[in-house]
Amino acid sequence: MVCVGLLLVVLTAIVFLRLTLPPGNRPMLYFENPLAFEKHLLLRISTGMYGLLMYLKLLVYPHPLLFYYGYNSIPMVGLLNPWVILSILVHIALFVFAVMKFREKHILSFAILFYLTVISMYSNIIKPPAGIIAERFLYIASLGFCIGIIFLRVKRPDLKRPFKTPFVPLVPILGALICMIQMYSLPLDTWLRLIIWMAVGMFIYFFYGTRHSQLRKQQSQDSVEI
Repeated sequence: MVCVGLLLVVLTAIVFLRLTLPPGNRPMLYFENPLAFEKHLLLRISTGMYGLLMYLKLLVYPHPLLFYYGYNSIPMVGLLNPWVILSILVHIALFVFAVMKFREKHILSFAILFYLTVISMYSNIIKPPAGIIAERFLYIASLGFCIGIIFLRVKRPDLKRPFKTPFVPLVPILGALICMIQMYSLPLDTWLRLIIWMAVGMFIYFFYGTRHSQLRKQQSQDSVEI
């Protein structure tokens, strides 16, 4: 029921965005993003999932960085591609973990849901942007990634880490600040998308999370026993 409710809220937000936001000022060119001209939905979904895996890879290992990710830079792949299958499994695992920790008001739940919500707008599944993928699409989404890094380094210092982010918490804090500076220069329609998606998240938090909080239930039981 939780997943169904979240899906309905997200779909409502998507419909609202498409009905209220003005259309683009110029037509999309084929070399910018061939998926904008692709009528085969499954191909768009599979290539979109491939792109989402690329975003995760850029967050962990940002190399190589390119100025262009349009035509002939990201392959058009099918659902049976092993990288697409891996991407689907990874994102499902992240979403399930975030939902399971949502009732506990876990900081990692917020970080993961923030990342998935923002980056989903650039997945090429709903509306392909100018560029199959782009580092600029990660500016806001990486804020959730920075929060997750700080939390794990502070709360779970015992975890084995093949790769460690240097100068923690300085680097994640600077990353979060740079994200905010980038957000300041965004146009109005982007801010409208951000406000609407944040409103959706706040709605879920206040009308579901607070009522089903395990901590709140425990505190209520303790007060009754006293």
